Amino acid sequence: MAKNDNYLKNELDSMVRTDPTVFAFLQEATLDGIWYWDLEAPENEWMSPEFWELFGCDPTEKRHLVSEWQDIIDPEDLEVAKDNLAKHIADSNHPYDQIVRYRHQDGSTVWVRCRGIAIRDGAGNAIRLLGAHNDVTALKHFEMELIEKQQALQSALKAAETLTAEKMPAEEALQGSYAELEQRVADRTVELSQSNAALKEEIVERKQVEEILRRQREELAHVTRIGMLGEISASLAHELNQPLTAILTNAQVLKRQIDAEPMGLDDASEAVSDVINDARRAGEVIKRLRTLLKHGEHEVEVVDINQLVNEVAQLMNSEIIIKQAALTMELAPDLPAVSADRVQLQQILLNFLSLAFEHDVTATATDVSVSPFSKSLRCIFAPEANFDFAGVYPIGVHQALISD
Repeated sequence: MAKNDNYLKNELDSMVRTDPTVFAFLQEATLDGIWYWDLEAPENEWMSPEFWELFGCDPTEKRHLVSEWQDIIDPEDLEVAKDNLAKHIADSNHPYDQIVRYRHQDGSTVWVRCRGIAIRDGAGNAIRLLGAHNDVTALKHFEMELIEKQQALQSALKAAETLTAEKMPAEEALQGSYAELEQRVADRTVELSQSNAALKEEIVERKQVEEILRRQREELAHVTRIGMLGEISASLAHELNQPLTAILTNAQVLKRQIDAEPMGLDDASEAVSDVINDARRAGEVIKRLRTLLKHGEHEVEVVDINQLVNEVAQLMNSEIIIKQAALTMELAPDLPAVSADRVQLQQILLNFLSLAFEHDVTATATDVSVSPFSKSLRCIFAPEANFDFAGVYPIGVHQALISD
């Protein structure tokens, strides 16, 4: 038995030749149509029903003629098939195998692998051509999708290469700009540091100047107070002389009575009380003078305006008598306390009263009214001038205003 012979193969070959059902099964199960072409009578060609069904045609309506399919095959593919057929007839080693396109009844394209083998006579002449069709439409669609994706990928790669080529100069320019920006930031940082140092020095110098000015203002205010007290020195001397003279007189009277005759306890107690009261009066005057002459920073405290007006009036009492003036005080009973510098308020009120006494030089007497009502202290003196000490609020003291 030959190497390629097998009893089962031989048995199958015999069944294909003798049993039509076996041939039909193989055709339907493995192929999408077969055809058998008479090369001696080229117009005749037998085509299986599957051949026509692949193209959406009714096999019963088709004749077994070559012209039946030549009008639905792609013209270019037909020329390729004819060329391969001629080469295969001339040389059996040249395969008759190509992919051709047919037009389906619905207008779509069916891709078919068309293969054939020439049947030759004893002289080697091709007299028949046995062929088979395989539907490869799905494979061709898949192949075209792969080609499209490959083309898209190539385009993307080319675009990426172009972008990379364009990006390199841009990156170099960006790096250069970044380096320049860093240098500018560094230079600006140095400038700001220098400016900050200079500003700190300027702030220190300004604070020193402000401290010098503050001290000068305090010194000026102190000198002003001393000068003001010099102007009313006669009044202050009188204020001190009165209690001191009364103390001396009471002490002398008390001594004479003790030396002359025994005196009762009631008389002695009354004399001693007078001495104590006069001493207190002198002490209060001295205390007020010390406060006005105090050298130092301003001290904000809670001030009773009515009490302050009374204290200033007592300091100016002798001056009022000397100037033959009349001082009328209209003090509100429930005036709220204010936060202020007591010495500054006393100095301002003393200045007002001194101005009032000096203002009316033609009148025989000066009438001065001090009224701490509402939000201001008002000094009114005859016949024509008003001095408003405005802005004394419970939260502080504002600038004094003078209006004629």
